[in-house]
Amino acid sequence: AWGLSLDWLVRKSEILEQTVPGRQAVPRSGSSPAAHSPAAGERFYFASNRDMPNNRPGERRRARIRTAGARTIRKAWRHPMTDSQGPAKEGWQGRFFEDFEIGDIYRYPHGRTVTELDNSLFTHITLNTNPLHFDSQYARKSRWGRNLVNSTFTLALVTGMSTTDVSQNAMANLGWEKVRLPNPVFIGDTIYCQSEVLAKRASKSHPEAGIVTVRSLGVNQDGKVVIDLTRQVMVYRRGHSPQPGEFPTIQ
Repeated sequence: AWGLSLDWLVRKSEILEQTVPGRQAVPRSGSSPAAHSPAAGERFYFASNRDMPNNRPGERRRARIRTAGARTIRKAWRHPMTDSQGPAKEGWQGRFFEDFEIGDIYRYPHGRTVTELDNSLFTHITLNTNPLHFDSQYARKSRWGRNLVNSTFTLALVTGMSTTDVSQNAMANLGWEKVRLPNPVFIGDTIYCQSEVLAKRASKSHPEAGIVTVRSLGVNQDGKVVIDLTRQVMVYRRGHSPQPGEFPTIQ
């Protein structure tokens, strides 16, 4: 699509920039032909392709050169990245066991707004039949007055938000402890996540990893804690995690 747009733009600009003395040119909309003259330096659309100035000496050769240049630019746009540009900079790789320090606090940089689709889809996928999560008429008669977000969705969401800082290099998630839900979550709430390192120790059964204990809080847009949980994760030591797949060579 980019290549077609570029060719069209090049051809159109060539037409706009040129006029042929002695031929009738069609001015842009809003103007009359009689009010304009090619000698005045105005830009015109030609009435048809046959009116293009391709019959002057050397014009066809220049047109071929311009077309070849457009093809070269189009090829560059289609392949903006090549190995000749050097190695790519390494992105965030997550924390390894050695990187955790007791007392460190990590905050996920983005909030996540809970939608009606999030709540309904998660509820039905997990076969949760409580109508508070999907029946608006029923929920309107409850003490909440509206649909309540499935609490296990909140648990999954906050766990996922903490993964970047806590368990991106985990060998296994060992479990959750003391999961509390101090306040409800409703559709439209935006959830934020903060995790604190409570403890860490070497693994006796897996020397290539260690066990990290964190406390994660899910907080809504008003600063109210909606979930408070503690979990243990077995995290690889640096140099012992599986290597990611090789990025393919750009052709």
